Amino acid sequence: MPAYPHIDRYYGELSELIEFGGLANEENIRSAFQNCLAAYCAEHSERLVLVPELRSDRSNKPDGTIRDSLRMTRGLWEAKDTYDDLDREIRDKLGQDYSSDNILFEDSRTAVLVQDQQEVLRTDMTDPAALHELIRKFQDYELPEIKEFREARHQFK
Repeated sequence: MPAYPHIDRYYGELSELIEFGGLANEENIRSAFQNCLAAYCAEHSERLVLVPELRSDRSNKPDGTIRDSLRMTRGLWEAKDTYDDLDREIRDKLGQDYSSDNILFEDSRTAVLVQDQQEVLRTDMTDPAALHELIRKFQDYELPEIKEFREARHQFK
């Protein structure tokens, strides 16, 4: 059985935050998944960093923005409360002009990945293998402008 140390740590932190905080709301438990995403970023083959609450050009402030060493945004993360209607929250956020190029929504029970304006993956967050796959797909996504930049840089060399 494969090991997922970042996800195992997430489960442990989540459990502690709920036990000691007494609440499973977004503000209380968001840091557990933030730490998990940051750990995945730190071990990615490219230099990626999760920047919490970075205001975008569109004046939105997602819970996290993954950026590369060129400060290019690679993806957004939005945490929601477990009692929220996740699908409605996704529609609302995307309706507020949030980028739908590569955005991960989660409520600690379900994670939804939207890429190129389409839902591409929905995962039960208690399934470590499925959650690992979703996080990897989220991090490995390249926006078209990044692909073009890489190709141009390669041709220039």
